[in-house]
Amino acid sequence: MSSTESSVSGAAILVADDDEDGAELLEIVLHRKGALVQKAATGKEALDRLRTFTPQVLLLDLTLPDFDGFELLKAIRATPGFEHTPAGAVTGRSSEHDRTKATEAGFASYVVKPFDIEALVRLVNTLVPPV
Repeated sequence: MSSTESSVSGAAILVADDDEDGAELLEIVLHRKGALVQKAATGKEALDRLRTFTPQVLLLDLTLPDFDGFELLKAIRATPGFEHTPAGAVTGRSSEHDRTKATEAGFASYVVKPFDIEALVRLVNTLVPPV
C-alpha cells in the first residue's frame, strides 16, 4: 500500500460540490483509494447527509447554490459531533482574499480547481484523523 492510500483507505469523506462532474471525479478518485464517499450538490443536502453519515473529512466547494462554503462550514460546525471535523476547500476561487477567509473560517486546506489528483489525495491524507 502506498503512502497516498494509507490514510484515505477506509476514510469517510463528504464532498459538497454543485459541479456534478467535479464531484463525481472526486468521488471516483477517492473511492479508488479506498475512501467511503458521500456527495451533496447543495449545502442543505450536505447538512441532511450528516443525519446518516459521519464523515471524517469534509471537502466543500465555496460556491454552492444555497450556501457558500463558509456558511456551510459554520452550519456543520454548529451540528453536534461535527465541531472539529477537518475541512478542505475545493474551489475555483483562487484569490488570496478567499484563501485567507477560508483559513479564518476554519478550513485546514485550500485546493483550486482544476487540481492535480495525486496532490489532492495527499492533501486528504493530511486531513484524515489518525486511528
